Amino acid sequence: MPKILVVEDNQLTRITLDRFLRSEGYDVEIAEDGAQAISLIEQNRYDLVLSDVTMPNVNGWDLADHLDSVLPETPVLFMTAYAQLQSAHSSLTAAPDIVLKPLKLTELLSKIREKLNRKKAK
Repeated sequence: MPKILVVEDNQLTRITLDRFLRSEGYDVEIAEDGAQAISLIEQNRYDLVLSDVTMPNVNGWDLADHLDSVLPETPVLFMTAYAQLQSAHSSLTAAPDIVLKPLKLTELLSKIREKLNRKKAK
C-alpha cells in the first residue's frame, strides 16, 4: 500500500483528502504546513508527497527543495488555487505537476496513480 504525505493548511481540504485517499487504499499521513511536513519526512519515507503550494512558514516550493535534498526519488504533486503561478520555482528541473483547486478528486487520483507508476518504472 503506497504511503502518501498530504500537506495542506486548510483543515477541511486536509480532512477530505485524508478520507478520500484512505478510501482508495492509500496509507496517508497529514501535515498542517511545510514545517510539520519536514519533520515527518525526516522520520518516515513516503511514496508521494501531495502538497499545497501556498502555506505559511514553509511553502510548497521550499518543501520540495528539502525533499529533493533528502529523498530525491520521492515525487511531489502540487495543489494550488492559482491558475497562473507567478514564479515557477527555479530549482525545479522539470515543470512541476500541479492540480488546480477546487480539486476534482477523480483527476487528483489519476495524477497520483500516474506519479506512483512513474516512480515504480524507474
